[in-house]
Amino acid sequence: MNARLAEIYERRGFLRARIATQRAALAAQGDALASVCAAGDGACAAARWARRHALLLGVILFILVAHPRRLPRAIDWGRHLYRLWRGWRIFPRLSILRFFTRS
Repeated sequence: MNARLAEIYERRGFLRARIATQRAALAAQGDALASVCAAGDGACAAARWARRHALLLGVILFILVAHPRRLPRAIDWGRHLYRLWRGWRIFPRLSILRFFTRS
């Protein structure tokens, strides 16, 4: 019986080693798929954003087509508006506001 147990344990060791190599191969293939899936997710997110901001994209395209020389100025305005928007989002979380809102 002990010889049979030794044979079973040896076979189990071989099976575990084979499973480990298969698991490693699957993980390597999954890494390649993960980058492709991430790119696809980014494209879908960009398409969703474009659908939600169709008016903004229309205005930008109009500026590009109608007045291509004004593009640098439009980019500067876009940067200023983005910074203003980011500051406005952070504004309520500033701790200095607690001093002014105490009752």
